Amino acid sequence: MAKKMLFAGVMAISMALGINAFAQGNKIIFVDMIKVFDNYQKTIDYDKSLQAEKASKKKALDKKKEEIEKLKNEIKLISKASDRKSKKAELSKKLDDYNASLRNLLVDLQKERDERMKDILKDIKAVIKNYAKKNNISLVLARNAIAFGDKSMDKTSEIIKMLNSSYKRKKK
Repeated sequence: MAKKMLFAGVMAISMALGINAFAQGNKIIFVDMIKVFDNYQKTIDYDKSLQAEKASKKKALDKKKEEIEKLKNEIKLISKASDRKSKKAELSKKLDDYNASLRNLLVDLQKERDERMKDILKDIKAVIKNYAKKNNISLVLARNAIAFGDKSMDKTSEIIKMLNSSYKRKKK
C-alpha cells in the first residue's frame, strides 16, 4: 500500500513538473465551448429555422390529430356494432398513420439538427485553430475540462466575436 502511495505521489509530482515545463515555453488558453456555441449567430439562426420548420410540420400533424379526435367522437355516437367496428378500424389506421408521421417528423428534425450542429462545430474549430495559429498558442483547452484558469487565459469572447464577424461576411 505504501509503495502504491509513493508511486502515485511521484507520478503526480512528475506530471505537475512536466505540465509546468510545458507551460513555461508555450502559450495556453481556454475557451468556454458551450458559451461560444450558444452565442454564435449561426446557432441562433439555425435554432430559429428549425423551430419554424417544426411548427409548420406540426400544423399538418395537428390536422391529423383533429381528424382522429373527430372520429373518436363519431364512434361514441354509433349504436350499431358493425358500423362501430369499421369506424374503429379506420381510427386504428389513422392513429398508426399519425404515430408514424410523428416519429418521422422527430427523426427528420433530429437528423437536420445533427447536420447543422456538425456544421457549427466545424466553424468553431476552424476559428479556434486560426486564432491559435495567429497568436502562437500551443494548447487550447475547453473551459469545462479545467478546474481553474486565470481570466486572462479565457479567450471565449474573442472567439465569439471572430465567429460572428466571419458568419456575417459569409452571409452577405
